[in-house]
Amino acid sequence: MAVDLPDEILRDIFEFIVGDDPICSMDPWRCMAESVWKDMIFDWQLLEPYQQVQFAQRDTYALKKTLMLVCKKWSGVAIDFMYRAILLSDMAHLSALCRVLDSKSKLGWWTRAIYFYKDARLGAADFTKGIMGDCISTLVRHCPHTQMFMVDPMVGAQVFPAVADALRTYCSRDLTYVRWHLSNQSLALLIPSLQSLRNISSLYLRISHAPTQDTVRTSSAIRPRLDVSFPQLEDFSLYGEILDILEEIPSWDMPKLTKFTLDFANNVHDFPDVVEIISAFGLQLEVLNINSIPTLDVPHILSACPNLKTFCFNLDWSLEGYLVRLPHTNIERIGLHGLKHAFGVGYAASVAQVNPFEAIIMRRRNDNNFAALTKHNFPKLSIVRMLSPTILRDLNKEDGPCKGVCYQRWERWWEHCTEQRIRLEDCSANLLGFLPNAGESDGEDDEEGEEIQDEQWTSSQTNTPSPYSTSRLGAHYDESGFIWT
Repeated sequence: MAVDLPDEILRDIFEFIVGDDPICSMDPWRCMAESVWKDMIFDWQLLEPYQQVQFAQRDTYALKKTLMLVCKKWSGVAIDFMYRAILLSDMAHLSALCRVLDSKSKLGWWTRAIYFYKDARLGAADFTKGIMGDCISTLVRHCPHTQMFMVDPMVGAQVFPAVADALRTYCSRDLTYVRWHLSNQSLALLIPSLQSLRNISSLYLRISHAPTQDTVRTSSAIRPRLDVSFPQLEDFSLYGEILDILEEIPSWDMPKLTKFTLDFANNVHDFPDVVEIISAFGLQLEVLNINSIPTLDVPHILSACPNLKTFCFNLDWSLEGYLVRLPHTNIERIGLHGLKHAFGVGYAASVAQVNPFEAIIMRRRNDNNFAALTKHNFPKLSIVRMLSPTILRDLNKEDGPCKGVCYQRWERWWEHCTEQRIRLEDCSANLLGFLPNAGESDGEDDEEGEEIQDEQWTSSQTNTPSPYSTSRLGAHYDESGFIWT
């Protein structure tokens, strides 16, 4: 005889089966977030952190839909789980979703995260038309308990005011995580719109130039404000055309800020005094991530941030190996931007053939700066990670570094980290040199139970040991990392 379980018990069971939504439980934009290799049957694809969230959330939707199809009783309980996290890439579905919520407004009360992302198969989503702002505002109005709001496509100046007003009106109490991609025409409205969201703990802003069709006449400059305060903000990240907003940041009150990211993209002119900006919050920072083309004063920055535990910088900077004035006793992890010429792969390899002088200079800078990553300068340093997914894809495509000086560079860096008892990683958190298996597998073991081994970089002329080889590391490595005896 079938047992008719109460809805409360079914809900607890479904909660255990489904677990937390990936959008809510993962933070793909955190500093040094790991990429992962995914077997796509005929090839391996490197998924960046935000792509992992999208894949995982779609898998979660499939599980929830399966629960809904069992019977009407299960469908009535499981449908609430479908709306806990809303993931949208096709804007044609946004109007349909709003109509559903108009007829069943209770479903929106379960929503905790809203994420608009770009799907390359659908082309660029148009977030510059005013009607899009009305649709998103309607969605926000139906989801008053939203804690995370994320938008990857650029939001135009016509759309931003309506959406920002909806968030301020309906979600100001619960909203803690905001990710915006805005045009520079919206900067004048940005800070006033954020000021009312007093509980924000994570704020990610990407600023881009306004497209030609975004013709709203607003001042792109930020008006100076003396009372800007974010009392709960712990993680603040800025990307792209951020020079205007940076000038105001030192006067802001952010007492809990511990993680700070500055990515200047391709900006090289009218650079602000980055050291002064960072120094305003230096004593409280634990994570600092900086990427720019112009060289910054790393020794001064590290002196101003004595409590850093994670530091990311561009290894292409002209620092001549001078990274610290005195040993920094708290840094445990260092992330490396740049390195486009270090291994002689990808588009940079083609550029090096046309302009070898640039490649020679960059590689010399890389070697000098990498040599300064020592236990003397950073006594607690345990991990050095290359942060570029593009370089890792190129290394996988070409089976490792270019033979010759680039391959020797990787060997030299490997030996350096081994001697310093530092783990050298790529952006997937694997050891730098650990590539996925390029061969196909039918999923069955043979009689001898052979295990599928991952490719490592080896030379065809010399039998060079791989990074995982015990002949190179002795007995000092296991699956969890380095073990030193």
